[in-house]
Amino acid sequence: MKNFWHGLILGISVMFFIAAIGGVGETPPTTVAIVNQDLTVADTEYDIDLPVNTRTVAFQARGANAVKCAFTDGASGTTYITIKANGSFAENTILYSGNLHCQSATAGEDLEVIYWTD
Repeated sequence: MKNFWHGLILGISVMFFIAAIGGVGETPPTTVAIVNQDLTVADTEYDIDLPVNTRTVAFQARGANAVKCAFTDGASGTTYITIKANGSFAENTILYSGNLHCQSATAGEDLEVIYWTD
């Protein structure tokens, strides 16, 4: 049974990686960038710039506290998705440019962001 779970987890990880780079049969993005955003002040919105032609984005809360994220300025405190402690979010083929807005109710939380562009 142990091997079954290890195989299942490995399979899901491979599927997530293929989705993150644009899927099978598509031209993969040419540039990847990583941003580590320290949310220094509690309940304060921080912006992470996602450049033109961002095709895929993934982010995760590094610490023990949740992070609220939105793609609309000023919305990270009202209309947002919650990235739970040590949780993550990924979106494939978004063709987005703009900001990721994030905040945490706890000062000092970190958000790790990785994005792929053309």
